[in-house]
Amino acid sequence: MVHLQKVEKEHLTKALDLSRENDWNQLHQDWMRILRYQIEGCFAAFSKGKLIGTVTANSYGTQHAWIGIMLVHSEYRRSGVG
Repeated sequence: MVHLQKVEKEHLTKALDLSRENDWNQLHQDWMRILRYQIEGCFAAFSKGKLIGTVTANSYGTQHAWIGIMLVHSEYRRSGVG
């Protein structure tokens, strides 16, 4: 069973671990900036209490938006988490 919730500051260490596992270059400061400006669009997927995925949705006015930092832990890929 997978459940989604908004990313909280206490999730950032695990979110950064997920970024590193996927060879992405997010830094703590990147996540803090996203949380500061787009908290309503930052989500984490959990299974059995473990953070297994992230996704952000950033809006720029009413005309543009961006989906970012969509990551899924390698053990959970191809299972519908994304």
